Amino acid sequence: MIISDDFKNLRYIERLEKLYKYSKGDIEFFAFTKEEWDNPKSLFIINMKREAKRLEDLAKSYDINF
Repeated sequence: MIISDDFKNLRYIERLEKLYKYSKGDIEFFAFTKEEWDNPKSLFIINMKREAKRLEDLAKSYDINF
């Protein structure tokens, strides 16, 4: 999940094209603007928010410091 205002005014497919060079194996990217994430208008994003964890919180659960 990548949340960045750099995606503003880009269609979703264009966002994924920009991230394609970073894809590896089974990693799937989801790209939203901060506005889309903070004020979701789709059930998909609402459900993603329920399941999402901040990287910092996830790292702590595995005792990883960065």
